[in-house]
Amino acid sequence: TYTVTNTIAAAGGCAAVTGTATVTINSAASAAFTYGGSTFCLSSSNPTANVTGTTGGTFSSTTGLSINASTGTILLSASTPGTYTVTYSVAGTCPGSSTATVTLTNAPSATFSYPTTSYCTSGTTAPTPTFPSGSSAGTFSSTAGLTLNATTGAITLSSSTPGTYVVTNAIAAANGCAAASATSTVTVTAPATAGFSYGSAPAYCTSATSAVAPTLATGATAGTFSSITGLTLDATTGAITPSSSTPGTYTVTNTIAAAGGCAAVTGTATVTITAPQTAGFSYGATAYCTSATAAVVPTLATGATAGTFSSTTGLTLNATTGAITPSSSTAGTYTVTNTIAAAGGCAAVTGTATVTITTPATANIGYGATSYCTTTTGTVALGIGTG
Repeated sequence: TYTVTNTIAAAGGCAAVTGTATVTINSAASAAFTYGGSTFCLSSSNPTANVTGTTGGTFSSTTGLSINASTGTILLSASTPGTYTVTYSVAGTCPGSSTATVTLTNAPSATFSYPTTSYCTSGTTAPTPTFPSGSSAGTFSSTAGLTLNATTGAITLSSSTPGTYVVTNAIAAANGCAAASATSTVTVTAPATAGFSYGSAPAYCTSATSAVAPTLATGATAGTFSSITGLTLDATTGAITPSSSTPGTYTVTNTIAAAGGCAAVTGTATVTITAPQTAGFSYGATAYCTSATAAVVPTLATGATAGTFSSTTGLTLNATTGAITPSSSTAGTYTVTNTIAAAGGCAAVTGTATVTITTPATANIGYGATSYCTTTTGTVALGIGTG
């Protein structure tokens, strides 16, 4: 506070005079203040203003920022994300004000998922994660075996190893918010294989007493087995029962249903069921004379077939047709065998027939003379020729 004096010197016979006035000079108010930072996460602790100037002022800001007018404390949970200007005003003779800019951000959310939980390595489209509202991509990672794009989270199925993986989306700490992470589980499967066979020569006889089980190809699995009517087939194991099946050739299908993101697959095998052969036959008579000029052909029994015909030495026999040539055969009794080789899973079978080859009888006779007189006494003996 100052006193100002105005002095007028003596002059013109008049004495000097003075006049005074009082004036006060006040210091300007300081409104300086700061916050601990410029960006705050809505999930963090409420930041409070640090006033380095004159205390007792008032804090204010625009709509959306909830602030304590006396302390400058920002109420984060009641505020809306955005950038705000906070003003601190000090009243008085020399009022003052200052401003600070603060930005409020939402806490990051890393929540994500894949459209499905299972995918096939044969898939041609890379599955990518989806995010609920408010979530975002950070850095994606998983264990070895899953081919994963760290930026987008996209999975490359064709180069991934089948297995179940936990994928993590990690968002680093930023803008005053702590780091966030979330996980999602995904399974990658290989396409099923359905290959199988019924042995190297898939033919079985109805006389077989045991069921025939299929052999699965390496890596293949059993699904549901099916075929056409006539084949007795276990749908679960693929085992065939020849004894109750109808002879014929069948295609058996092994169907593995779609699973794990992979399409259904099928495998087929062909199998033949045969009935045992019969080799029965006979000749029209049991004995034939060497004087016969025509070959004697056998008659096959119903359902029988000709195989290879054989007998002992002396009988002229066609091995293919079983026909006998009596004229060139040696007299005697023979057993002829028709042998049908093993085939179609059935054992070899034989049939037999007995036939006798005879020579024509001879009737040569003679008497001692060609003429005799009625006066001759006694008996004339008959002479029988050779044979």
